[in-house]
Amino acid sequence: MPKPYHWHTPATVSPPAPTLLSMKLRSSWTLILAAAAVGLPALIFRLGGIHLGTEAEVAIFGLGILSAAFLIST
Repeated sequence: MPKPYHWHTPATVSPPAPTLLSMKLRSSWTLILAAAAVGLPALIFRLGGIHLGTEAEVAIFGLGILSAAFLIST
């Protein structure tokens, strides 16, 4: 037998659902941080004067250029 509802029984309140705008802002900040993290090794190699093989430097600095372009366009 179900319990009868009493006026003093607290109602269950669910948290508000995330809005589309808040989810979009969160995902855009995630993309910005990811692009900055991808470009960070190029900055470290450049300022630190670290030298690797030509192929490795091309890959690192190429990713740095792409991430900088993404950050500028955002």
